[in-house]
Amino acid sequence: MQKQQNLKCESGFSLAELMIVIAIMGLIIGVSTYAWTATICGANEVAAIGYVDKIAKAEAQFAARNQGKYAKSLDELIAEGLLDQKFAGEKPLVNGYYFEVKVAATSAEKMPKFAIFASPEIDSGVSATGTRYFYLDPNLSAIRFTKEKRPATPDDSSV
Repeated sequence: MQKQQNLKCESGFSLAELMIVIAIMGLIIGVSTYAWTATICGANEVAAIGYVDKIAKAEAQFAARNQGKYAKSLDELIAEGLLDQKFAGEKPLVNGYYFEVKVAATSAEKMPKFAIFASPEIDSGVSATGTRYFYLDPNLSAIRFTKEKRPATPDDSSV
């Protein structure tokens, strides 16, 4: 009789209780994954804005050293010591964003001009590295951006 009472006194979790705990843990993981992704996207976008500004300043310094001519590539800015090595290549990927510089050919009537583009590596989904595309040229006072899946232009909204 004593043995039967000991068995009844032992406590544990029922299957229903375990299922509820697992469901709550799944919900917490799902919410935290979304928050983590949003945080990463936001951080990458802030870094991209900073890098676009840094590239624009490097182009201005390059032009000051080279009779008003802009660097035709990020590699030229690296060679002059104006940018970090992480920007090497035609379209380097830095912090989840691709960066590109395009320089317009100069002529007698037109002043030289450059444009900087920053595009996210992945622009949607759980693994998105950013959702905004950025643009800057020397004629603008602020960086432009768009959330549409296309490169930003001078006509888009300011950051």
